[in-house]
Order: sequence, then structure tokens, then C-alpha cells
Amino acid sequence: MEDQEFDSLKKRFLIGLVIIIVFVSLCIIILNKFFNNYDGDIYKDVKKNKTLVILQVSKNCEMCDSVKIVLEDRNVEFEELTMSYKDRYEDVYSLLGVDSKSIKAPALFYVKKGKLVAYLSDIKSDSELNMFIDNYLGG
Repeated sequence: MEDQEFDSLKKRFLIGLVIIIVFVSLCIIILNKFFNNYDGDIYKDVKKNKTLVILQVSKNCEMCDSVKIVLEDRNVEFEELTMSYKDRYEDVYSLLGVDSKSIKAPALFYVKKGKLVAYLSDIKSDSELNMFIDNYLGG
């Protein structure tokens, strides 16, 4: 009888250990997904040598909203870059060879095959934005 009890206890212990390992693994995956996921789609696109237009925005920026409207009206596809870890904005600037301290929102970047062609920082008027679009984005 004691051997059966020991075997039963051993099986329960092994099942419990497996459950704990699976639970801890899932917790690590979930925590990594939500709290440590520095994907940065823009970062990935630049690393993959894609051609793209990046609009760097900040919170409570009225001109940022105006720039978005102009870009949409001019049918310019763009990716929005925020100053967050998720977007890896510092890594993006590093890849582009831009000093992040010199960039002020809203800023527009034209990247061709992963290389920075031109950028416009601290956009203050629709006219300078339209000039940039005409000169670099074929507007």
C-alpha cells in the first residue's frame, strides 16, 4: 500500500511541477508582450531598407494634427512615430543618423531604402510642409 501512495504522491508532484513550469512560462511570455515589447514597426521597416515617410508627433501638439490632415489630403502614406519605447524612436533616429535632441515635433522624415533622404523638423506652417511634400514626396 505504501508504494501505491508514494507513486500517487510522486505523480501529483510531477503534474504540479509541470503545471507550475507552464504557468510561469506563460506569465513570462505575457509580461514580455505587454511590458517589454519594443517592437517598433518603423524601426523594423528602416532596418529592412524600406522606403517610407515618418511623421514624428508628440502629445497635445496642434500642429501635429494639422500635418496629419495635410498628408492625408495630399494622399501621402506615412507612419506615425511617437516618443515611446514601443516605437523605439531613439533607435530609429540612430539608424537614420539623426540627433534626437535636434528634432522637434512635428517632424517629417523621408526614408528611401532605409536611408534618410530629407527631413523637416518643427514644422510651423502648411506652406513649408507642402514645399517638402512637393520636393521630396512627389506631391
